[in-house]
This record gives sequence, structure tokens and C-alpha cells, in this order.
Amino acid sequence: MIGKNKMKKYNYFDILDVEFLEEYLSEKAQNGWMIKKISAMYLTFEKIEPKLINFFVDNTKHEMVKNQYALKSDYVNLYKESNLEYICGNETFQIFINNSETKNFPRQELKFRNVFKEYYYCIFGLIILAINIYIICLTKVGVIALLTSKSTIFFVISFILLIILNVISFIIKFKKYKVVVKNKDLDLNVKKNFKQKCLVKKIGTFITAFLIITGFAAIISDSDSLNNTAKDEIPLSLEDFDQSITGKRETHKNYSSSPLGTYVDCSDDIYTEDKKKTYDEETNSYDYEYEQDSKGELYYTVVKSKYDKILEIALESTLNEYTEFVSDYKKDEIEAKKWGAKEVYVSHISETKVIVYDNAIITFSISQLKYNKDDIEMIKEKLLNN
Repeated sequence: MIGKNKMKKYNYFDILDVEFLEEYLSEKAQNGWMIKKISAMYLTFEKIEPKLINFFVDNTKHEMVKNQYALKSDYVNLYKESNLEYICGNETFQIFINNSETKNFPRQELKFRNVFKEYYYCIFGLIILAINIYIICLTKVGVIALLTSKSTIFFVISFILLIILNVISFIIKFKKYKVVVKNKDLDLNVKKNFKQKCLVKKIGTFITAFLIITGFAAIISDSDSLNNTAKDEIPLSLEDFDQSITGKRETHKNYSSSPLGTYVDCSDDIYTEDKKKTYDEETNSYDYEYEQDSKGELYYTVVKSKYDKILEIALESTLNEYTEFVSDYKKDEIEAKKWGAKEVYVSHISETKVIVYDNAIITFSISQLKYNKDDIEMIKEKLLNN
């Protein structure tokens, strides 16, 4: 309700529902509500004295409208001669009051591509969305986020449900298409078909809204993960290696979990910054350059899961990261013994180690510092038991 004399109803009517829409508008008029405007989303009614009104609803075709869906005069005049009074319309329906004795007027011809055009847009949108999901999954962070983020898991489930709902909706609509357009003698309950389609549309709208909210939540989460984190919030820091902290420091932590597993990504970086005065001959002036000197840098990720397949995907993604550029992982049995692991892969370019255990995978890298066997036990304790 909008005030006492105006009401809006959600528009669930489809291009095949013209006869059912006529009945619905007539029923509303008998209850004291007259249709005044129709849009893709809403039907707008105004209060009137209850009375019986017969309606005629036609399908909108491109050749019968001008700009902003205003009807061409020859189309309106054609129906005026038949004692039809034009009320309103949109890109799907044109609504008239039927003041004639004839109840069945011929409607604009419906073609398959016009009846099912929304599915063309839907398929295109789903393909674009699927391509984006695939591109994200090509990166290590994308794959691990897909496996260990609750919001991403829900996003994928919602995406699959959306596809299933659209298939169901198409089947329901196609049944009515065969009856209304192809005029096949099929046993179809029009009212039941309409209610089924409305239910699917309601669920689809809810899931679409959820997808949008999840997408925004993921964007906000990604932006938050870029912020610095307090040293105490990361399970392993440079102090654990008896590193004296002199200079500036940056730490960050990114954590996600789902029923499939957990993922943590942390770094700890200490550096000094020198300001150097330089002369620019082009501008004939002096400027300052800042040079950073790393005093210690620690980076590690931990993926934990009770599912072997999840760990296999995470390992493959990690080993294949940036293959064309910097990654050069090779299996090292000596390192595997040092770490007490099933396997250890070492990159001789970046000095990063990928340590594989039964239910966890650690990616570990430290620069400017050395660590011994006791340190390895400490690293395992902090990363595997937290």
C-alpha cells in the first residue's frame, strides 16, 4: 500500500500470462482497485468504486511502439474502433479496458526468441560469471580461497542453484509455450503453472541478491586483508628467530575457513629507510629519494584439510604459481627429512619451501636470516598446532 488510494504489487506476470493477467486485473477492479501503470517490476493500482471491468491485454512488439514504449497512433486507433480504451503498457504488455461485447481479440504474434529472450541474457551473464570464477581459480590465492572461504563456497553453491532454477523455470515456461503459442492439446493447469513460475522467480531473486551481497562482502574482505596486522596476531614472527627489531615493520595476516579446510597467509617484514638528496637537471632542483634496506623478511602460508583431494589441488596450485616467471620447485628428500614431512619442494630461485604433511601444506620463506633444526621444530609447532 502507498497511502489510502494507491497500491503496488510485484509484477510476476510473464508474456505468456496475458489471459491470467486479464482475470487478475478484473478481480482487482471488483475489489476497488484499477490498474494505472505497469512496469517490469510493479503493477500500480488506484482506488476506485468496486465494479466489473473487462480487460484486454496484448503483447508488445517492437514495430507497434515509439520511444519510451509509447504506442503508435495507428495501433491505438485500430483498437479504439473496436471499442477498446487504452490504459497503460510496458515492454511486455499493453492493457486496455474492453467495452465491446467481444472477449477474444487477436493478439500480436509471439515468436520463440521474444518469449524466451530473458534466457539469452541469463546464459550470457552466467557464462561471463563462470569465466571470471575460472580466471580467479587459476591463481593460487583464488583456488585456496575457493576451497577455504565460507562466502566463496556459498557463492559457488548459489551459482549452481541459480543455473538449476533457470533450467526449471525454462521447463515450466516451455510447457505453457506449447499450449499458448503452439496450440497443442496438453493437460496444463494455467494457475498452477503461474504459481510454480512465481515461486521459482522468488527463489531466484533471493539467490541473486545473496550473490550480490556475497560479492560485496568478498571485495570488502579482500580490501581489509591488505591492512597491516599487529605482530601478536600472527602465529610466527621474526622475534621467534631471535631477531632484534630495528627499523620499520610491516606485518599482515589473511585467514579463511570453510568445511573443506582452513587457510592462513602471513608476512613479517623489517626494514630501514634512508632518505637521499638528489639533483634533477631537468627541473634544476633537488629532490629526495627513499631507499629501503631489508633487515629480515618472513612469509608463510598454511593450508589444512582432512580431505586429500583438497590438499592435492592446493599443492598443485602452489607449485604451478607463476611457472613462467619465478617458480622452480624441485623435490628435495634431504629437506623432507629435516622437516619430518612426506615431501618438500624447494624453489632455488626464491628460496621458498613447500612442506607437505598428511593434513597440511606449509609454504615457507625467510630472508636475511638463518634457522637450524631447533627452529624447524618451533616452526612446525606454531604453524601446525595453531
